Amino acid sequence: MAIYGGSAFYQIDVTKDFIENGCFCSGYEMEKEPILYDMMRAIEVGDIIYIKSSTPRAKGILYIKAIGIVTDNKICTQTNLGNGIKVNWLQNYSDKFRKIELGHSCLHNMYENAMLHKEYSDEIKKQIVEWLAEK
Repeated sequence: MAIYGGSAFYQIDVTKDFIENGCFCSGYEMEKEPILYDMMRAIEVGDIIYIKSSTPRAKGILYIKAIGIVTDNKICTQTNLGNGIKVNWLQNYSDKFRKIELGHSCLHNMYENAMLHKEYSDEIKKQIVEWLAEK
């Protein structure tokens, strides 16, 4: 099982659309962002994914908007959201984000700028799993 973090910002926040449609998508065309779709194809059923937000104004803080489990990793088109994978969103913090204070060991730029990334920080993975287990 791996953990991935992804963005849900398409000029506007589409977190609630992802949750309502049970998906995680990219608004980019496959031909224009092949590396992004290669990464999406590497995500496996059962992997955890979280929707994140991080801004330059909030240096050192990673905001978590939702956490879910990938239920189908076949990339398919989601109406108005682009192409993506199916996710069962188990925790929805879109109205009141959870936050993780990033330690000096974390690369803030990765969290601020990446549309999708595999999570390697044990500190962040531990917190995501704890929140996922909450009722």
